[in-house]
Amino acid sequence: MEIYWETAAAIGAAACSRQLIEYAYENMGGRVNMCTALANMVRESERKGERKGIWKTVLILREFAIDDASIIEKLQEKFQLSEEEAREYLG
Repeated sequence: MEIYWETAAAIGAAACSRQLIEYAYENMGGRVNMCTALANMVRESERKGERKGIWKTVLILREFAIDDASIIEKLQEKFQLSEEEAREYLG
């Protein structure tokens, strides 16, 4: 369903959704496909949840004194990360 960008911005404001408001303003002057907007919001929420889970995994493994090489290996295995992506979580 497509709605005017202003309506999408108002819905975003009412729902306290910064993502929806930003999406509406990206489409200023036109229409917003709400299915696309909501699908994007769900994907972003899933990515945030996954990142949080990876950080927590790293913290737990470090609490057990697991070495960085093993942590990288586990992150690659469990979260399908490249070695470079896994290293980024080691800070």
